[in-house]
Amino acid sequence: MSRYLLLLFVIISWNATAQGIEFFEGSWEEVLAVAKEEKKEVFVDIYTTWCGPCKKLDQTTFKDPKLSNYINENFIPFKVEAEHGPDRDIAYAFGIGGYPVMIFFDAYGIQKIQARGFKKPEALLALAKYAQNTISSDDKLIGLFNKDKADLSKEELSWIFEQFNLFHNPDKQSYMIKLHALLSDAEREKHQYDFIEQYPLLSEDLKDFYVEQYARPSLYDPNRMSLLTMEYDVGKQIEQEYKIAFSAKDEQAFRRILKRRMDFAIKARQIGEEERQFLEDGYLEQYTFKQANREKGY
Repeated sequence: MSRYLLLLFVIISWNATAQGIEFFEGSWEEVLAVAKEEKKEVFVDIYTTWCGPCKKLDQTTFKDPKLSNYINENFIPFKVEAEHGPDRDIAYAFGIGGYPVMIFFDAYGIQKIQARGFKKPEALLALAKYAQNTISSDDKLIGLFNKDKADLSKEELSWIFEQFNLFHNPDKQSYMIKLHALLSDAEREKHQYDFIEQYPLLSEDLKDFYVEQYARPSLYDPNRMSLLTMEYDVGKQIEQEYKIAFSAKDEQAFRRILKRRMDFAIKARQIGEEERQFLEDGYLEQYTFKQANREKGY
């Protein structure tokens, strides 16, 4: 081979690997269908348009030849824009409030491991290999996924519902519709907060039903603080968002995270517009106080 042909071969080879991770274009439903068909697992990058570390991943880590070759060969790579993308429910389903987050799933949409924050290529490659060699899918859950939903009992559906923090697949909504239909009025009342916790994933009919059951606390109730705790910390992901907000390094980041949380509270009718400003002012005052203490070294 001449020196020029060798150089051309190297250039072509470099271009083939320089493209980086080849993210799937399509919906989450299509991702899982392709993953099952090709017997691969799924790698998901959850990002936002304003996230600096997310952009750095795209510019550096995701273009690394060794990492991208391994991901492309063994996974179906998929991107989720967490705030405005069509599949942003994935971010909600796993309680994600800080970005970037990369999740390794099996072909059923069951989470195996998460990687949070910017990662260098060698670190993410090690995590990818670990995920590839980890058998974390629950056999019972997969068995129920493969069962006709019409044949699922209330007990089986309730158990699937309890595992919602482990997986995200297109059937989540249909499982909730089926379970709701089997519950008695007393059971629906008992589990109303469990359903509201899944608000973005509910069907429109279930949203209307459970939101109507979701009473808001009076600002003047003597037990207001305990009621607010119950109302606003409606799940681990909500509590985590507040932790992330109060650990924000600057007021702008704090306001951005708090806005996302308050938007959800308004939509779920946990609070009214008249209460929003009152609460935001209170949270901002807490944040400012905590920031001042941090600066003093307390």
